[in-house]
Amino acid sequence: MKYSTRALGDWGEQVAQRYFERRGFRLWKKNVRFREGEIDLVMMKGNTLMCVEVKLRRGNIAGWPEESLTYHKRRRLYFLALQVARMFPRWYVVRIDALSILYDGAGRNIRLRHHPHLRII
Repeated sequence: MKYSTRALGDWGEQVAQRYFERRGFRLWKKNVRFREGEIDLVMMKGNTLMCVEVKLRRGNIAGWPEESLTYHKRRRLYFLALQVARMFPRWYVVRIDALSILYDGAGRNIRLRHHPHLRII
């Protein structure tokens, strides 16, 4: 069965949201858009705001999904996270995480890799 890119992205974001909710985070917003780009999920736990980049790939022939997080993409995520931080009081800690989802096409065999505190440089 084929799905549109948007439908696959939405499915991946749902998987990621459930993953983080099971770890005590709650969703603040999905697909936070700025002129420079978009953050897939912004999750909250205590005084921590977590900006999440969700990477989804079918099969690992082309490598793991997180391998597409280039320096330029991480840098752009950093500046987007700064914009999210400006929306909240100073006592919030903002971090950038990535969740890579590798699936078999049917959505039954899913492998997740969480990459907390992405390094920008």
